[in-house]
Amino acid sequence: MGIATTLKLDSYLPLHDAVDFMNTAYEQTKALFMLYERVTDIAQKQVIAEEFCVALKINLDVEKDVLYPALKQANCDRSILSAAMMSQSVLSYLIEEVFLLEKSTAVFDLKLKLLGSQCKDHIKVMRSRVLRHLSKCNDLNLYALRLQMDAFKNRLVEQLL
Repeated sequence: MGIATTLKLDSYLPLHDAVDFMNTAYEQTKALFMLYERVTDIAQKQVIAEEFCVALKINLDVEKDVLYPALKQANCDRSILSAAMMSQSVLSYLIEEVFLLEKSTAVFDLKLKLLGSQCKDHIKVMRSRVLRHLSKCNDLNLYALRLQMDAFKNRLVEQLL
């Protein structure tokens, strides 16, 4: 089962709201990076690295195209949103760089480890600031937002199939 199929199936897990949706996505992405760090076989590392990058890119696209616009529309704290968007931009740039590198090189491994480290930092920012703030945003229906996120993620995954 490929990454696109796995991501599509995972989107049908019983999630409660947008915060749960994002937390689940972050856990899956972190787990892939941790697996990458543990594996020693180069061929396996390459497969896991691609799965990690694709999963992370999908998460970032959901944030950028669904979550951030919803937060803007609900007039949530702009400073929190600004920090998250900056972190998201850095990760997107690093993903593009990783996709351009030869997968069997030491530079690839170093760049992927940098991406993983930045990903962990981004998740901390998202959880401690954005998702916590999102939970307090009375102008947002977090259940409807989760449905939008899920539909958007499914469209992205369909494009990968």
